[in-house]
Amino acid sequence: MKNLLAYQTWVVILVLIAAASCSRQEFFEPLISSDNPISVSETKPWVERFVKRDSNATQRFSNHVFIWKQAVVKQLPNRTSYVQVPLAEAAGGKRVIVDPTTKAQIPAPLLQAIIHKDVKGEFQIRVMELTPDAEYTNLHPGFTGDADYTGMQLLWDWAGKVVGGNRYEKGKVVGRVMPNQAGSPNARKMQYCEDWLRQYIYIGCTNRYNETTVVGTVLYYRLGTYPPTPQRPNEVAPGSYISCDVWQNGGGPEYFQICTPDPTYDPFNPSNPSNPSNPFSPLTGSGATALLELYNNKKALFGPCPGLTDSWRYQIDHRATTAVKDKLNRLATFSPFNQGLFPSYPNVPQDWYVQSISSAVGTLVNLDNFSVFMDDLPIVDGRRLSLNEFAEYVRLHINDFVDTSLSSFSPHPLTGENEAGLWGSNYATGAVILINIPGDAGSVIVTEHHQGQESAGWTFATIHDAFVQDHPVSGVRTFSIYETAGGYMFNTQGADRLTNYLGHFAQQSLGIPFDQADALWISMQNKMYQFLTTHGAQPQILQPVRNRPKWDDVKRALDENRSLSTLPCN
Repeated sequence: MKNLLAYQTWVVILVLIAAASCSRQEFFEPLISSDNPISVSETKPWVERFVKRDSNATQRFSNHVFIWKQAVVKQLPNRTSYVQVPLAEAAGGKRVIVDPTTKAQIPAPLLQAIIHKDVKGEFQIRVMELTPDAEYTNLHPGFTGDADYTGMQLLWDWAGKVVGGNRYEKGKVVGRVMPNQAGSPNARKMQYCEDWLRQYIYIGCTNRYNETTVVGTVLYYRLGTYPPTPQRPNEVAPGSYISCDVWQNGGGPEYFQICTPDPTYDPFNPSNPSNPSNPFSPLTGSGATALLELYNNKKALFGPCPGLTDSWRYQIDHRATTAVKDKLNRLATFSPFNQGLFPSYPNVPQDWYVQSISSAVGTLVNLDNFSVFMDDLPIVDGRRLSLNEFAEYVRLHINDFVDTSLSSFSPHPLTGENEAGLWGSNYATGAVILINIPGDAGSVIVTEHHQGQESAGWTFATIHDAFVQDHPVSGVRTFSIYETAGGYMFNTQGADRLTNYLGHFAQQSLGIPFDQADALWISMQNKMYQFLTTHGAQPQILQPVRNRPKWDDVKRALDENRSLSTLPCN
C-alpha cells in the first residue's frame, strides 16, 4: 500500500465538525462563492463545447449524458447561483442501491453536474456523487433532496479527482471533505485521523438469457487493511444472475483521511462505535450501503480497453438465419454472358454469401460504438414520433443521416428480386443493400429487423456480392434506438475484420478502410445531432468507442468463456 501512496499527489481530509442543520441547498457552499448570475440557456452551449474538447473527451465523466430537460437553477444562502443537471449513465446504464438485508434493488441518485461561474465570470463544472446509507434509501428511494439525508456526498472535477463534499447524518453535516496534503499537520492538530481508501470494483455476470451485465460497487476500507471482497451478485440476488466471474479493479483507489474528535467514532457506522467497519463493504453486513452501477449489456466504464464489454458478443456471434442464407443462394449469378445475345447461365451456389468475421484475414478486429442521446423523440410533420416510428424513419432515410460523399445506401438493383419493396416494408429482413463506397463498393443484407416499445432497429451483415465481389470488411453492424434514463439513445455498434490481404495492407499503411468507416459513423452522429436539434429534441453526441484488439485474443477469450473486458488494447 505504501507503493500505491507514493504516486498519489492529492489526498482528501474528512474533518468531523459540530453537527449543524444542513439542507440540500447548502451542499456546495464551501466550494462555491460568487455573485455572478447564471442561466440554463447560457450554460448548455458552454457544456457542449467543454465536453467536445479533445482534452475533455476521454475524462471520467465524458460519456455521461446531460438530462437538460431536468436542469434547474439554484441559489445558495450566500447568493451564489448554479445550474444543476442530472447525468444519466451512458448507453443505457442505471444506478441502483441493493439493500444487503432484503436484496431489493432501489433506484439510486443520479450523478449531478454542478455548473457555476467563478469570481471572474468563467464557467466551472463539478460532478456530485451521493452514496446514501441503506436505511435512508429504503425510506427515500431515488433521493429527492430530503432534509434528513444520511450518507456520503463527494464532489469531483471533470477528470475524476475528489475536490470536496460532506458526510451527512439525518440531514446534518457531521463531516467535511476538503483537498489537502497527506498528513496535514493542521488536520492532525484538530482531530484523531485515520487513513482510508475508496475503490470502485466491477464484475461481469450472465443471466438466464445469456446476456452479460457489468456490475460495479464502491468499497471504503482503512489503509493497511486489504480491500474487502463482497459477495458476487449471483450470491446476493440468486434469481438475477446464473453466474459471475471475478471482481476486478475499475478505478482508484482514492486516498483520503477521516479525522475525528474521538478515536472510537466510525463515520460509516456512527451509531455502533463498538463494531467499527474495518473494512466497510457495501455488499456485506446489515445496514451497509450497497451502491451498484449496472450496465445493461451496452457499455462498461472500465477495463483494459475503454468501454469494451461483452455487448459485442452479439455482433461477433451473430449468424444469419436459414431463410437469409436461402435468399442469397437463389439470387441470380453474375456473368458477362448472361445478358444481350448470350443465354443466361444457371445459378451457381455461393456466388452470394455472408462474409463471416471468423473467415476474414485482418489481424485486428474493429469493435466500435457511435451513440447520440436525445432527451425526447423528434417531431416530424407536426407530430412527435414513437420510438418505432423514429427507428423506421432513420432506416428509410438513412442517406439523410450520413455524409454520402463517404458512402450511400440503396436497395440492390441487380439481384433479380424486389429489394426496394422489401427494404421499404415493415419487415425488412432479407433485403440486400448496395453501399456505394468510393473506390470499393460493397453489399450487406438485413439479417434482423425488430420493433418494440423499449427498443427498435435492424442488423446488417456484410456479404460477398456476385457483382461487386467482397465487402471491404467482414462482420455485423446493428442500428438501434432504445429508451434510457432521461430520454432515448440512438447507436450503431459494429464488429468486423478486414476481408482480404489487400484491405489489411491498406489499413496498416494508409488507415483504410477502418478510418473511412469511422468517418462515416461520426458523420452519422453529426447528422443525427443536426436533425434532432431542428425537430424538437435536445441531443448530445457521446464520445465514440473504438477498440481494435487482436482477433486471436478475442477468439481465445470467447473459447475460454472469458469476458471481453479482460482483453488488452492493440
